[in-house]
Amino acid sequence: MDPFQLLKKDHQKVSDLLKKLDKTEESDASTREELFGQLKNELETHTRIEETIFYPALEDNEQTKEITLEAYEEHNVVKTLLQELEDIKKDDETWGAKLTVLKENVEHHVEEEEGEMFSKAKKILNKDEREALGDRINEAKRGRGSEGPAEGEAELANTGAVREIRSARGTTRTGGGSASSQPSRLRASSKKRSSSKKRSMKSRAGSKKSSSRGKRSSKKK
Repeated sequence: MDPFQLLKKDHQKVSDLLKKLDKTEESDASTREELFGQLKNELETHTRIEETIFYPALEDNEQTKEITLEAYEEHNVVKTLLQELEDIKKDDETWGAKLTVLKENVEHHVEEEEGEMFSKAKKILNKDEREALGDRINEAKRGRGSEGPAEGEAELANTGAVREIRSARGTTRTGGGSASSQPSRLRASSKKRSSSKKRSMKSRAGSKKSSSRGKRSSKKK
């Protein structure tokens, strides 16, 4: 099966639900509740499938790494907005405004995904790899294959894309499919930079102290 078409169908479902919700008023609280429940379910299922099946086949290839890491971060924003919308009463005047922000974020994400990401993915995945991903995504959409990415990758173990990923990592992914694993890489990188800065600052501080002691010694003489 074609993984890109399957994901595009999900995007269309979400787009239709967002349009319906966008037309609701504060007085349509019950309608909002029902439609939002459908939207939340669609988005959560879709993001889980992408994070555990589709993105792992792309994230360590140089051509698709950057845009895939960005996609994980965009998913995090969407998840936060979904939670906030769920917590707010549907007849609250701020609910519609927050829905608009969610809609804009989702539309931006879909535009980049169906454009740049899919275009690059088609270049690095051969026909067999695409079909394997498509079958895996289809199984997950039908309610199976809900396990983490480690087993998802096992089904694609003989494909070139996964061999490249595992070779680049040196190990098999064993954790869950949460997008939080991606920010942790960025945080780790930040810590390294921060540590380097601290060492540099200490070095400069040491130099200043040494210089200050030298000046005092000179004055005494």
